[in-house]
Amino acid sequence: MVSQAILIADAAADKAADNAQLLLWGGVLIAALLLGAAILIKADRWRKRMNESEDAGDALTAFRLSYEEGEISEEEYKRIRTRLTRAKPPPPSNTKSDAPPS
Repeated sequence: MVSQAILIADAAADKAADNAQLLLWGGVLIAALLLGAAILIKADRWRKRMNESEDAGDALTAFRLSYEEGEISEEEYKRIRTRLTRAKPPPPSNTKSDAPPS
């Protein structure tokens, strides 16, 4: 009877050790998955930011061509350029010309 009690106690101790290991490795797995997800999110944001800047450059080129062809005014072009480049607007000039530069 005493030997059976010792065997049951040993089995319970082994189960507790197994449960501790399971919790440890489960935590490691969850941490690795969260780290991988964070890396993927960061890479996706970086990729989108790179595409955004390329798109802004292409759009600015198209608007510059429209300005040079006289389709939009200098004021419109400057406003669009300011929005696309997210820069501070230049100080207003004294001369106003609707004609594109030659």
